[in-house]
Amino acid sequence: MIDKLKALDIDGWLTAKEGEALYSLAISENCKTIVELGSWKGRSTSWLMAAAYQTGGTVYAVDHFRGSSEHQKRPDLPALRADFDANIRRVKMRLGLPDSCLCVMAADSLSASSHFEDDPVDLIFIDASHEYEAVRADLMAWLPNVRKGGIIAMHDSNFDGPKKAMHEFYKTPSIIDSLAWWKK
Repeated sequence: MIDKLKALDIDGWLTAKEGEALYSLAISENCKTIVELGSWKGRSTSWLMAAAYQTGGTVYAVDHFRGSSEHQKRPDLPALRADFDANIRRVKMRLGLPDSCLCVMAADSLSASSHFEDDPVDLIFIDASHEYEAVRADLMAWLPNVRKGGIIAMHDSNFDGPKKAMHEFYKTPSIIDSLAWWKK
Protein backbone atom coordinates (compact mmCIF):
# COMPACT_ATOMS: atom_id res chain seq x y z
CA MET A 1 0.00 0.00 0.00
CA ILE A 2 2.87 2.40 0.77
CA ASP A 3 4.16 2.17 -2.80
CA LYS A 4 0.70 3.04 -4.14
CA LEU A 5 0.50 6.01 -1.76
CA LYS A 6 3.93 7.25 -2.81
CA ALA A 7 2.81 7.12 -6.46
CA LEU A 8 -0.20 9.37 -5.89
CA ASP A 9 -0.09 12.60 -7.83
CA ILE A 10 -1.94 14.98 -5.49
CA ASP A 11 -0.99 18.63 -5.10
CA GLY A 12 0.40 19.40 -1.66
CA TRP A 13 3.52 19.80 0.43
CA LEU A 14 3.63 16.64 2.53
CA THR A 15 6.65 14.61 1.44
CA ALA A 16 6.43 10.85 0.90
CA LYS A 17 8.75 10.43 3.90
CA GLU A 18 6.39 12.50 6.09
CA GLY A 19 3.34 10.64 4.73
CA GLU A 20 4.90 7.30 5.49
CA ALA A 21 5.75 8.48 9.01
CA LEU A 22 2.13 9.58 9.62
CA TYR A 23 0.82 6.31 8.21
CA SER A 24 3.20 4.21 10.33
CA LEU A 25 2.53 6.24 13.46
CA ALA A 26 -1.25 5.86 13.14
CA ILE A 27 -0.95 2.11 12.60
CA SER A 28 1.64 1.49 15.32
CA GLU A 29 -0.53 3.33 17.85
CA ASN A 30 -3.72 1.62 16.55
CA CYS A 31 -5.42 4.98 16.01
CA LYS A 32 -9.16 4.70 15.38
CA THR A 33 -10.22 8.35 15.62
CA ILE A 34 -7.92 10.47 13.48
CA VAL A 35 -8.53 14.19 12.96
CA GLU A 36 -6.83 16.20 10.24
CA LEU A 37 -6.98 19.99 10.46
CA GLY A 38 -6.38 21.36 6.98
CA SER A 39 -6.77 18.94 4.09
CA TRP A 40 -5.94 21.09 1.04
CA LYS A 41 -6.37 18.69 -1.91
CA GLY A 42 -6.14 15.43 0.00
CA ARG A 43 -2.49 14.35 -0.06
CA SER A 44 -2.13 13.88 3.71
CA THR A 45 -5.76 12.77 3.94
CA SER A 46 -4.89 9.84 1.65
CA TRP A 47 -2.05 8.64 3.89
CA LEU A 48 -4.26 8.94 6.97
CA MET A 49 -7.20 7.15 5.28
CA ALA A 50 -4.96 4.23 4.36
CA ALA A 51 -3.85 3.99 7.99
CA ALA A 52 -7.45 4.25 9.24
CA TYR A 53 -8.40 1.40 6.94
CA GLN A 54 -5.66 -0.75 8.53
CA THR A 55 -6.81 0.06 12.08
CA GLY A 56 -10.56 -0.01 11.43
CA GLY A 57 -10.75 3.70 12.16
CA THR A 58 -12.00 6.90 10.58
CA VAL A 59 -10.30 10.10 9.46
CA TYR A 60 -12.21 13.30 10.15
CA ALA A 61 -10.90 15.78 7.58
CA VAL A 62 -11.67 19.28 8.90
CA ASP A 63 -11.28 22.10 6.40
CA HIS A 64 -13.31 25.15 5.40
CA PHE A 65 -11.88 24.76 1.87
CA ARG A 66 -11.15 28.47 1.48
CA GLY A 67 -7.37 28.07 1.82
CA SER A 68 -4.99 29.71 4.28
CA SER A 69 -4.08 33.38 4.02
CA GLU A 70 -0.89 32.57 2.08
CA HIS A 71 -2.94 30.76 -0.60
CA GLN A 72 -5.53 33.45 -1.32
CA LYS A 73 -4.02 34.47 -4.67
CA ARG A 74 -3.72 30.94 -6.09
CA PRO A 75 -5.79 30.50 -9.26
CA ASP A 76 -6.88 26.98 -8.25
CA LEU A 77 -8.40 28.10 -4.93
CA PRO A 78 -12.04 28.31 -6.16
CA ALA A 79 -11.88 24.61 -7.12
CA LEU A 80 -10.28 23.46 -3.85
CA ARG A 81 -13.21 21.37 -2.56
CA ALA A 82 -13.92 19.87 -5.98
CA ASP A 83 -10.23 18.96 -6.37
CA PHE A 84 -10.19 17.42 -2.89
CA ASP A 85 -13.31 15.33 -3.61
CA ALA A 86 -11.98 14.14 -6.99
CA ASN A 87 -8.63 13.16 -5.48
CA ILE A 88 -10.26 11.28 -2.62
CA ARG A 89 -12.56 9.37 -5.00
CA ARG A 90 -9.52 8.37 -7.07
CA VAL A 91 -7.55 7.28 -3.97
CA LYS A 92 -10.44 5.22 -2.62
CA MET A 93 -10.77 3.43 -5.97
CA ARG A 94 -7.03 2.86 -6.41
CA LEU A 95 -6.49 1.56 -2.87
CA GLY A 96 -9.87 -0.13 -2.42
CA LEU A 97 -10.78 2.00 0.61
CA PRO A 98 -14.37 2.08 1.88
CA ASP A 99 -16.30 5.32 2.38
CA SER A 100 -16.35 4.62 6.13
CA CYS A 101 -12.66 5.47 6.50
CA LEU A 102 -13.32 9.20 5.87
CA CYS A 103 -15.72 11.82 7.19
CA VAL A 104 -15.28 15.29 5.68
CA MET A 105 -16.22 18.18 7.96
CA ALA A 106 -16.46 21.40 5.94
CA ALA A 107 -15.93 23.71 8.89
CA ASP A 108 -13.31 25.82 10.59
CA SER A 109 -11.10 23.93 13.00
CA LEU A 110 -12.20 25.73 16.16
CA SER A 111 -15.93 25.10 15.73
CA ALA A 112 -15.29 21.47 14.72
CA SER A 113 -13.46 20.78 17.98
CA SER A 114 -16.72 20.80 19.95
CA HIS A 115 -17.88 17.69 18.04
CA PHE A 116 -15.15 15.64 19.71
CA GLU A 117 -15.59 16.60 23.36
CA ASP A 118 -17.12 13.20 24.15
CA ASP A 119 -15.20 11.18 21.54
CA PRO A 120 -11.47 11.10 22.36
CA VAL A 121 -9.11 11.64 19.44
CA ASP A 122 -6.28 9.13 19.02
CA LEU A 123 -4.26 11.22 16.56
CA ILE A 124 -4.61 14.84 15.51
CA PHE A 125 -2.69 16.15 12.51
CA ILE A 126 -2.51 19.95 12.44
CA ASP A 127 -1.79 21.46 9.03
CA ALA A 128 -4.14 24.41 8.70
CA SER A 129 -3.09 28.03 9.12
CA HIS A 130 0.61 28.76 9.60
CA GLU A 131 0.02 31.91 11.64
CA TYR A 132 1.11 31.62 15.27
CA GLU A 133 -2.20 32.77 16.78
CA ALA A 134 -4.22 30.32 14.67
CA VAL A 135 -1.93 27.35 15.38
CA ARG A 136 -1.96 28.15 19.10
CA ALA A 137 -5.77 28.41 19.03
CA ASP A 138 -5.99 25.02 17.30
CA LEU A 139 -3.76 23.47 19.95
CA MET A 140 -5.77 25.06 22.77
CA ALA A 141 -9.09 23.90 21.28
CA TRP A 142 -8.06 20.38 20.33
CA LEU A 143 -5.61 19.19 23.00
CA PRO A 144 -8.39 18.55 25.55
CA ASN A 145 -10.00 16.23 22.97
CA VAL A 146 -6.88 14.10 22.50
CA ARG A 147 -6.85 11.04 24.75
CA LYS A 148 -4.03 10.53 27.23
CA GLY A 149 -1.24 8.85 25.26
CA GLY A 150 -2.73 10.12 21.99
CA ILE A 151 -0.62 11.65 19.23
CA ILE A 152 -0.35 15.33 18.34
CA ALA A 153 1.29 15.79 14.93
CA MET A 154 2.00 19.02 13.08
CA HIS A 155 3.17 19.77 9.58
CA ASP A 156 5.37 22.73 8.67
CA SER A 157 6.92 22.70 12.13
CA ASN A 158 9.85 24.60 10.64
CA PHE A 159 7.63 27.65 9.87
CA ASP A 160 7.80 30.38 12.51
CA GLY A 161 4.12 30.25 13.58
CA PRO A 162 3.74 26.49 14.01
CA LYS A 163 7.23 26.20 15.52
CA LYS A 164 6.58 28.84 18.19
CA ALA A 165 3.15 27.43 19.09
CA MET A 166 4.43 23.85 19.17
CA HIS A 167 7.27 24.70 21.55
CA GLU A 168 4.82 26.30 23.97
CA PHE A 169 3.19 22.90 24.36
CA TYR A 170 6.06 20.48 23.85
CA LYS A 171 9.77 21.23 23.80
CA THR A 172 11.31 18.16 22.13
CA PRO A 173 9.01 16.53 19.58
CA SER A 174 10.09 13.83 17.16
CA ILE A 175 10.71 15.36 13.73
CA ILE A 176 11.00 14.04 10.17
CA ASP A 177 11.46 16.79 7.58
CA SER A 178 8.85 19.33 8.71
CA LEU A 179 6.53 16.79 10.40
CA ALA A 180 6.69 16.92 14.20
CA TRP A 181 4.81 14.77 16.71
CA TRP A 182 4.59 13.94 20.37
CA LYS A 183 2.38 12.01 22.79
CA LYS A 184 -0.03 13.68 25.14
